[in-house]
Amino acid sequence: MNSFCPCALLMVALYTGLASADEASPTVFGVPLGAQLQIAECGKKDVGGLTIYPPAAATCFERLGTQERVRATAPVENDSILIRFAAAEAPAVMSGGTGIGLVVNGKLEGLTFNTRGVDAQAQAMDALKQAFGEPTSIAPKLVENSLGQSFDSFDAVWKSPQVEILFRGVTSRVDVGLLSVASARGRDHRQQRAAGPVKPAS
Repeated sequence: MNSFCPCALLMVALYTGLASADEASPTVFGVPLGAQLQIAECGKKDVGGLTIYPPAAATCFERLGTQERVRATAPVENDSILIRFAAAEAPAVMSGGTGIGLVVNGKLEGLTFNTRGVDAQAQAMDALKQAFGEPTSIAPKLVENSLGQSFDSFDAVWKSPQVEILFRGVTSRVDVGLLSVASARGRDHRQQRAAGPVKPAS
């Protein structure tokens, strides 16, 4: 009898591309948002009294923060995690094979990862436009590499009731860009976290 892989839903989704913003639960570059976290935690081991994550071949996640948090075994409910993608399962425009996932109430509600900069910005932009239409705003910019060569790039934002996307074709280097995606719940969670704790009324 075949066993069910807890990350199977994500593995299938990684090949489905982008889903329309009209859907209640957006899927961006194969990663579904608003769904229960289906990715397994990476294996851990103790080294010199420290709990670490050794390299993993399969897609999995790592807890971030203190040793106490890394050693935790309870399901992740409200936290940021590091997602390590297997080479064959990473989004095509991703650089480095890792992304930061935002988990809210046990569901993956946001994902941020580096892209391959100038080399991937047209591919990523075309895919985002195809799924979500023209960006809400776009700011062209001119960037240079270490040799003084100039390249056209841009920062683009999509905002809708279901999803918010920030795409920077190039960040600090021409071979690095940034894509940050959040569902409505993830966007609200980030805004609340940025605002800090609510102060009691005086």
